[in-house]
Amino acid sequence: MSSNTFLPVQSRRLFEDVCDQIRAQIADGSLKSGDKLPAERDLAVQFGISRTAVREALRSLEFAGLIELKKGAQGGAFVLGTDMGLVLPFQSILDVGHLSLRELTDARIEIQDIVVRLACANASIADFDALSADIERTRHHLENGTAGTDPSATQLFYSLLAETTGNRVLVVIVKALSQIVYQAIHPLHRPLNFDLVGVRTRFLDHMKTGDVEGARKIMRDYLEFLHQHIVSEERRHD
Repeated sequence: MSSNTFLPVQSRRLFEDVCDQIRAQIADGSLKSGDKLPAERDLAVQFGISRTAVREALRSLEFAGLIELKKGAQGGAFVLGTDMGLVLPFQSILDVGHLSLRELTDARIEIQDIVVRLACANASIADFDALSADIERTRHHLENGTAGTDPSATQLFYSLLAETTGNRVLVVIVKALSQIVYQAIHPLHRPLNFDLVGVRTRFLDHMKTGDVEGARKIMRDYLEFLHQHIVSEERRHD
């Protein structure tokens, strides 16, 4: 088990600060692939926060592909770090203003265009079933108000879609960009005024019928809407 220690969190955005400290130690090599993080209760003591906030941070890091959460007697949180080479540079230059949200959105739209074209050509019945099951999972989270505490509730869809392409580079890029956008959305106070489940259901219907252009348009329109939502909320809080 890693002997690294962490500093008590002083911010209201507790789980983001926990993520930042763990990411930083992965980035500088203090935490290496295969290292086991301290138990949840021990992390809560080190950070000076609740176990609920620690659990939320670990879920976020798991979705980002940085750790793996294993169950059982030999379980725990284990460092993977596979996406760190992409997530940290993007997040850092976005934070300091050297990369604009507009550039990030434009790049994401173009990358998703490639993903959608390949997904429509390569997706199997099993892929369609996995995407459909994720849409229902998202519906459950949204109806129960738990989407904000589980990043995968709304973001896993993009990873599953990328996996249908059979291209692992696209999977890594899509997961990294999705995580960065999630971190931009999560602090916003107003929920998205958008039928996410309906949009994804229509998108999947276009995929199943081989309507590439229809699927591309739905994806592009949604990502543009998401961009405008983030921009308007940031202005509202300035």
